[in-house]
Amino acid sequence: MLQLVEAEVRQQIDRRLSAQGWILDPDNPNRDVFVERSVTRRLSSTHKKNLKELSPDYVFFSDGVPSAVLEAKKPNVTIDKAFAQAADYSKRIGVDYLFACNGPSFKSLHAPSGKPLFLNNLEVTEPLAPQQLKRFWESGSNSVMTVPYRVIESRSQLIDVFETLNNVLRQAGIRAGLERFTEFSNILFLKLLSERESNDSTWNDLLKKSDEDLPSYLNDYVVARLKKLYKSDVLSETRVNGRALKKIISELNPLHLMSVDEDLKGVAFEHFLSRTTSTHNDLGEYFTPRPIVRFMVELLNPQFGNTVYDPFCGTGGFLIETFRHLGQQIKPSADAMQILHHKSVYGRELTTTARVAKMNMILFGDGHSGVTQGNSLVNADQLHDCIVSNIPFSLDVDVDAIRLVDGNAKDSDEACFLHCFNSLKMGGSMAIVVPEGLVVNQVHSSLWKRVFQHSRVRVIATLPRGTFSPYTEAGTQIVYLTDKGTKSTEWYYRVAISGEKTKGETIDKDEFVFFYQRTENPIDPPPQQAWRLND
Repeated sequence: MLQLVEAEVRQQIDRRLSAQGWILDPDNPNRDVFVERSVTRRLSSTHKKNLKELSPDYVFFSDGVPSAVLEAKKPNVTIDKAFAQAADYSKRIGVDYLFACNGPSFKSLHAPSGKPLFLNNLEVTEPLAPQQLKRFWESGSNSVMTVPYRVIESRSQLIDVFETLNNVLRQAGIRAGLERFTEFSNILFLKLLSERESNDSTWNDLLKKSDEDLPSYLNDYVVARLKKLYKSDVLSETRVNGRALKKIISELNPLHLMSVDEDLKGVAFEHFLSRTTSTHNDLGEYFTPRPIVRFMVELLNPQFGNTVYDPFCGTGGFLIETFRHLGQQIKPSADAMQILHHKSVYGRELTTTARVAKMNMILFGDGHSGVTQGNSLVNADQLHDCIVSNIPFSLDVDVDAIRLVDGNAKDSDEACFLHCFNSLKMGGSMAIVVPEGLVVNQVHSSLWKRVFQHSRVRVIATLPRGTFSPYTEAGTQIVYLTDKGTKSTEWYYRVAISGEKTKGETIDKDEFVFFYQRTENPIDPPPQQAWRLND
């Protein structure tokens, strides 16, 4: 892949802005984003005079007034340099909100405070929608909450609600683990669906049903209706008694969850799941923090038209982020949406968590038809352009099953890795989380010899200890490789992502910019962490 030029970066930005609802069409009277010289026609005479002959790359308008500046640069230009130029423009036209993008990285800055923007306690790393930027502009702050304050004021309060419902399910005799979170996710899905689909009466019907009628209404009507609607098993039949169901529905009803930022909602949702499965995790499942998911998808950078596969998809975190990433690259059309929804994103999960992944895909845009329940280690797959996954660690799998995946696999970790590698098309790329032992233990040397000979390993990044606590304290690493079967590895990078990962943190991708360039050789001079394979 050739290094992006600034014009290509701007094309990417245009698509991302359009996807968020900004109007860039010069012929549209409601246009609210102006580029370069076109902005001067909308500025006051004072601001025009201050700009002189200069022209910002993008200026955003809220209620007809400039509210933010975005500066675009090539990937080899640091975000700090882009921000310096954006800051100069912002002073000249009197705006406090700055954005900078060099392709891989998108960052925000509130000029008066010198801090990034935070929406619902999560750092802004993607373009804001017009109404979101307007909220910042009206507040004059670097932090905005869109959570309904009368009901939820923080992520911890949302988690408290989920914990209350966890206790309801416990008292109803539903075991912790897959059973409990499947029951909870059924009701949560119906609540979220009711907020997204205003003409859907299912939730209101649930509220009206008596305790005695609720289980049969869910099992005999709702499950079948959704199966017909989505042409797939989405909900499972409930085993919860009517009194407990009514309690859960009543607790969720006053919450306006779709107003919560979707990343925050996903983190809180998976937090609930993690609390119920951490002590019953015999399947090697580890929920991946959103910053890690976002970083890996951006590192892989799949392009529209690629197929992307997660063979161990869990609740669908990688699939959701990939779907969003691909969706930002297209202009909506019937053909494009058909490809995005049905021919782009694929996932498989061994357990009934596959249904939760389907639910999440439906709620976050769709693409659920590519998710199936099954054992990836015994199912042959079509080949894909990209693989992104967090493989299950140290599965208890018999030798015959391991050999079925690949005759050279020594254990389940190698089998999971090789399933991913073998599922790549020629020239394909993958980014996966693996246990540290798979990388550092000498017993796996023949695996890495094969991988280095038949792909270009770009980076092996060590994640902080505790990244997947409480599921495991095992060390973990991200392996990112490209050019399967068409190139071999000469140079690669070994880096450590420093700092304890928190739920709202983002990974600073500036230090990884050379991974995105996919050059034949490391940048010159190579970074300290560059390794020649034969060193």
